[in-house]
Amino acid sequence: MSLIGLTPSTPAATATSDSPHIRDVSQEAFGAEVIEASMTAPVIVDFWAPWCGPCKTLTPVLEAAVEKAAGAVTLAKVNIDDNQALAAQLRIQSIPMVYAFFQGQPVDGFQGALPASEIEAFVQKIIAAAGGGAPQIDPAQLTAAVEQARALLAGGQIDQAEAFIAQILEASNGAPEALALMGQLYLARGDSAGLEEFLDSLDDTAQKLPEIVSLRASAQLASEAQGLPPLEALEAQIAVTPEDPQTRLDYARVLVAQGRGAEAIDTLITLIAEDPEWADGAAKQKLFQFFDVFGPTNPLTIQGRRKLSSLLFS
Repeated sequence: MSLIGLTPSTPAATATSDSPHIRDVSQEAFGAEVIEASMTAPVIVDFWAPWCGPCKTLTPVLEAAVEKAAGAVTLAKVNIDDNQALAAQLRIQSIPMVYAFFQGQPVDGFQGALPASEIEAFVQKIIAAAGGGAPQIDPAQLTAAVEQARALLAGGQIDQAEAFIAQILEASNGAPEALALMGQLYLARGDSAGLEEFLDSLDDTAQKLPEIVSLRASAQLASEAQGLPPLEALEAQIAVTPEDPQTRLDYARVLVAQGRGAEAIDTLITLIAEDPEWADGAAKQKLFQFFDVFGPTNPLTIQGRRKLSSLLFS
């Protein structure tokens, strides 16, 4: 199919609904709204006419599938009665006809009204072929949104946070920060089973992200802390038996659960200094788990690793 003559231009694309992802497109706007727009994210074009019965069946289903994609793909609707020269140039001989464009070229298409499941599969195939679609949020917006979501979680506004996090996931195409937020939501709800299921659902690439490694370690520590005595009871026990390493290890675990990471690290560093091989190196293993929780760029991790290196190699 030749695209000669379809040059980018400005006017006349109009929204057909409240969705920013679905628009009526004229011949004059086709270059800008389809060819040019498809350079960054795929555009599906629905060629239709008011007198076409199958079009009335197909278009609403196609709109729903595109809307569900939340910006990973857009839909351009072209009325061939109003744009006959364009239909002729693209050799549209029967409608409904659907073409998908990516990076300025048609990449797939179909003719006729298909079942909803096949339309959904077509849309997802186009998104996948385009590399998952373009994020609808820039890095600065993502950072601000993540901070706002974390503030909602910290403030106990769980339901509001859940709705907001879902939007961030869609807009960012599952950015690591957004995936981590979803895991933190499960933690905030105390839903360990849901968190485990969510983490297990991620692909191998996501599993290795520092944010996801941190979530797994956080979940494990939270589970462990549930079976431990309160901090005050552990402090009292340490006062009675300060030489007991297990009590001090448990004390460090509870400190981390309460957000007192620096104290927890110092507690374990002291244990390692006294006996690095106690319980097959349990204190060192727990320290590494703390580093996973904090993340590799956290100052607590950086300072903790320096202290450990200084201790082991001095």
